[in-house]
Amino acid sequence: MKSNVIRKFKTFADVMLKTQDDLLLDDDLRYADFSKLDNATLSHVAFEALDRYNAKHGEQKADEEAKGEAASVSKDTDRVRIRPWNREDAEKFIEIAKEVAERYGLQPAEWKHDGPELKLLYLFAFQARGVFNPLAAFFGGFVAQECVKAITQKFGPTNQAFYYDAMEVLPDFDATKHLETEENKNYFEEVYVPTTAKTQEIGHRSDGLRIVLGADLVDKLAYTNLFMVGAGAIGCELLKNYAMLGVGTGKAITDEADASKNRKAGSIVLTDPDVIEVSNLNRQFLFRERHLRKPKA
Repeated sequence: MKSNVIRKFKTFADVMLKTQDDLLLDDDLRYADFSKLDNATLSHVAFEALDRYNAKHGEQKADEEAKGEAASVSKDTDRVRIRPWNREDAEKFIEIAKEVAERYGLQPAEWKHDGPELKLLYLFAFQARGVFNPLAAFFGGFVAQECVKAITQKFGPTNQAFYYDAMEVLPDFDATKHLETEENKNYFEEVYVPTTAKTQEIGHRSDGLRIVLGADLVDKLAYTNLFMVGAGAIGCELLKNYAMLGVGTGKAITDEADASKNRKAGSIVLTDPDVIEVSNLNRQFLFRERHLRKPKA
């Protein structure tokens, strides 16, 4: 109450009333990149299709286990069940996605094999079980911001759905070239995945990232030599993301038999002449109270 005037703010419950089925019909999607306006709609379709795929195949696995036809399998239907970079699973997923898209009036029958719609859906399926850490951090911050809005009631929520993608970092893929050729119907499995995308898991902590970026880019990140100025709020956030991406973690390699295979170790060199103050503690994850008055770098 101020000056005898009562102001009533809309609560989240007042705003977030629409069901998933209503979102696309009313065009209540927020856009982060105006050069990729269609991606938000397709992402919405893809995530709904993924939920349906997981539920359908989770039930199938549970039935197989009950009949003794499968090894021990979790019965939960929330786990992502699409195998990474598996053409068979991706095509099953796309069939479900087309059904979802048709319900929203997107006319999937007109999608071209080399068009952006199928490319996004194929890549979505291929790396659905991957983890791109900086994007996870971005969405974590976004969700935290929405929670603060809900608690304080000072700002309206994002109304209503928000999708963000970083397709640019994914391996180059063209359904007309990389699935099969006239000479090799198994080109995707035998050539593209092992030699171009290079997204096979190797039992390493980087496997989630490897599924998304491919081995070549993961390797480049590991052997990066980075000089960074500043360890403030932005610098600490960057350092956290660099650590999760494995930037600068590559070890030196010396091959006495073949000098061309020698490699210098990756590294991150950080400089910041400032010291850690109390006001720095709530802006980042790297410093704690025990670090007060110590140099940032």
